[in-house]
Amino acid sequence: MADKEPDLYEQTMELGKSLKAMSERDPEGKPTETAATAFRGWLSAVGTSNREPRYFEDVAENYDIASNSNKDLFTIFEMLHPYVDFPDFEEEETGTFIGLPMA
Repeated sequence: MADKEPDLYEQTMELGKSLKAMSERDPEGKPTETAATAFRGWLSAVGTSNREPRYFEDVAENYDIASNSNKDLFTIFEMLHPYVDFPDFEEEETGTFIGLPMA
């Protein structure tokens, strides 16, 4: 059985980790072609799964990855990813109830 394609949430988290690592390792360096391709692929994969399609369209059409640094690319990713709606992802509730004795 073939491995299943990672879902949009997994792809986004993996891309974020990779871009962050490159940004920390070589902030002023130019993104690799692999990073640029992955970022463009992510922009395309996000498609209509976001709350602000015009932001993603603007970046896809106007952001010149090769003319910017690793840090710049990670910054753009950080600005965009909060707008992505992950249809198959349900965030676990982080709030907890502290059980205190009722005297």
